Amino acid sequence: DLDEAFGTRWMGLGVPCEKDNRAEMDHRAPEGLKYGIHGTDEPGSIGRHASGGCIRMTNQDISELYHLVKVGTRVDVVKDIQ
Repeated sequence: DLDEAFGTRWMGLGVPCEKDNRAEMDHRAPEGLKYGIHGTDEPGSIGRHASGGCIRMTNQDISELYHLVKVGTRVDVVKDIQ
């Protein structure tokens, strides 16, 4: 059951403990339950610092991505791919 703010899908990111200072106080982070890529019911928030570290997408985009990505796929978050 997702909170409506997370849109239609949630894909958890397993953030390695040594790269996440908050992981020491929150056991969910290394397990992929604290941070994720998810939809939003507020599309105007996409691309802004509106969450605690998650990546927001439109519900349509996250629904499409959800069906393309397998569990265990490596995800690299980068500032700019060019």
